[in-house]
Amino acid sequence: MKKRITSELVSDLRAYMVATGLSQVELSVRTGVHQSQISRILSGVCRRADGNLLKLCNYANIETVEANTDLENFPELLDTLRTVLSGDKRKANQLAKVIKSLAPLLG
Repeated sequence: MKKRITSELVSDLRAYMVATGLSQVELSVRTGVHQSQISRILSGVCRRADGNLLKLCNYANIETVEANTDLENFPELLDTLRTVLSGDKRKANQLAKVIKSLAPLLG
């Protein structure tokens, strides 16, 4: 597994806040990360994934590492997912990773 780059994490955090309608102040209260630090993180001032960003990602259930998944071996799965998700390649890849990660559980 490799660490995700900070800009991707920040982008996912912003998307989470928009989707949930959560303000910086509310996120601060819920996570204990000072609002000014949240503002700095969201503005891109932080160049690396520090403890505060990781705490925020944990709260928002944003994965900070990428599983090593070779999705190119599953073209039919990806095509089907893209169709179901209206052509959204990013969402299709994310869902395919989740499905592939279940393989060990299925034996």
